[in-house]
Amino acid sequence: MSNQNNAFKSVMYIAILFSILVVLVVAFALFKGHTATVTEDPDAAERIRPSAAFIKMDNKAPAVAEGAATEESATETAPKDPASIYASACYICHDTGVAGAPRKGDKEAWSSRVTTGMDALYRSAMNGKGAMPPRGNTTGISDDELKAVVDYLVNAD
Repeated sequence: MSNQNNAFKSVMYIAILFSILVVLVVAFALFKGHTATVTEDPDAAERIRPSAAFIKMDNKAPAVAEGAATEESATETAPKDPASIYASACYICHDTGVAGAPRKGDKEAWSSRVTTGMDALYRSAMNGKGAMPPRGNTTGISDDELKAVVDYLVNAD
């Protein structure tokens, strides 16, 4: 009886291995040569290209490639409304009080911070404080726009 069990187990192992091998061969045959390439989709190269490029002009500093945004071009645009800047980034923490962020409209929480002076608040916004990253993780806004957002939060109802 023991020999029959061993023989049965051996046949089962061989059948399972053979089944796996058949599945792998069929899968390989079906997908052979079906790899996606950029040449199949002419727009793919444009969609995945980097939004900025740097060209090293000398060993001192990289230069921004033509067509890439610079800080000067960002500040030449019309100033953004503090409420729209707040709605694009700041609300995530300041609407809910995440990680101790003073909530918008909470006069008591903001008054304790205002006692240190508005310049200190502006510095905290620019450099980050506690869990808040520098500039509140906003991009493309000027220092004056950031200060306007701070004023907006402090004076919000």
